[in-house]
Amino acid sequence: NAEGATIAAVAGGTSDIDNDGTIDAVTSGSTTVANDGTITTIDTGDAVINNAGTIGSGGVSAAGLDLVNSGDVEADVLATGTTTIDNSGTIAGSITTGEGGDSVTNQSSGLISAGLSLGAGSDDLINDGTINGDVDLGTGDNTFSNSSDNSINGNITAEGDDDTGVNTGTITGNVDLKAGNNSFTNDGTVTGNFTSADGSDTFVNNGVFTGDITVGDGDNFVTNNGAIIGNLIAGDGNDTIIFGEGA
Repeated sequence: NAEGATIAAVAGGTSDIDNDGTIDAVTSGSTTVANDGTITTIDTGDAVINNAGTIGSGGVSAAGLDLVNSGDVEADVLATGTTTIDNSGTIAGSITTGEGGDSVTNQSSGLISAGLSLGAGSDDLINDGTINGDVDLGTGDNTFSNSSDNSINGNITAEGDDDTGVNTGTITGNVDLKAGNNSFTNDGTVTGNFTSADGSDTFVNNGVFTGDITVGDGDNFVTNNGAIIGNLIAGDGNDTIIFGEGA
């Protein structure tokens, strides 16, 4: 679709779309989209989308989804299958995925404005930009990282299993990994509480943590070489607690 041209709708079976103009709606089966223009709504089966333009108020809804966004997505992104998102632009809505091992990378120029809910499966979240809103990692053995000079402004939760998190940036919110053999390392700044329920957990703080640290029943390992401004609460089990020179 050429620049300046308008198409009301693309519907039907498999579609391969290269858009430099305006499309009101894409409602088709398996779909490949290269968008440098404006598409108001994308609602498809499995979709591969490279967006350098604008996806408007209808957002994106797909089964499986591979989204590379360097433009603007003005509404929610919803996928029910396995999802890969690489964002260096702006996603103004929330991101919600279903079952599957999902991967979300938010690049240094990326902004996700309304949080994420990643559903079931072992998911991977890498934040090198800014996320505003809560992050729900769902069930599965999830990993997340928040890099230096970048921020997650919201609560981070997981629904059990064995989760691993690393923060070298700023988290403003609680980190609640629930039951499982969880691991969390803070080399940055966290303003909020950390909670991990039953399981053998590892908590390492080399930065500044303003909030309470709670590890549940199990053989837990806690190391602090930074500053914890709050209480340390441990459940039953054989715990190892080390306070280093910087503590």
